[in-house]
Amino acid sequence: MKFLDDGKLDIMFYDASDWAGKQLRFSWTAGGAFYRAFRSVEATKGFLSMEEALHWVTRVEPERKINSIQFWGHGSPGRVWINNDFLSARSMVDVSKHKPYLLDLKQRLTEDSLIWFRSCNVFAGNEGRLFAVAFSQLMNCTIAGHTYIIGPWQSGLHTIRPGERPSWSPDEGLERKPDGTVKKIWSKPWSPNTIFCLTGKIPEGW
Repeated sequence: MKFLDDGKLDIMFYDASDWAGKQLRFSWTAGGAFYRAFRSVEATKGFLSMEEALHWVTRVEPERKINSIQFWGHGSPGRVWINNDFLSARSMVDVSKHKPYLLDLKQRLTEDSLIWFRSCNVFAGNEGRLFAVAFSQLMNCTIAGHTYIIGPWQSGLHTIRPGERPSWSPDEGLERKPDGTVKKIWSKPWSPNTIFCLTGKIPEGW
């Protein structure tokens, strides 16, 4: 995936709410400044709700198509969060408050666009796989996400395109215990499909 390509727009948005926690909010803000300085993205902004964020994403530099979008914020299997407002597979049904924004955003994307959720566990479990499939179908472009808890190391990075089935196991990034509980696993350098947090490009084939 190329960034800053063919006059298309590369953007990043993040959770700027108190719910994110001061340390993470600082990391996401600083990360956005770093990426902008090194021209991996052109515009970054923090938000207090997902609805507010989607409103901005659909309208920033409206005359340009969008090449890539990165979201930095909290995640859980099948969900990405800003404050207490989240995207999930249910966001794609007609009654969802997010659906009109997603349809507007789709008009700014091409088949070569990338939406990358740099959040914990978004693609983990059956919920994560369902979200990946549904979101790639709706947006008609490549969607990327992680199955592990991410920090400086970010493991379980996968992409999916419209019409594809998930290539990763629903158990990746999770430890299922004998009592039926599920523990989310932290990223490590040797875990599958791991990048460092300052890596701005997804390796081919992931």
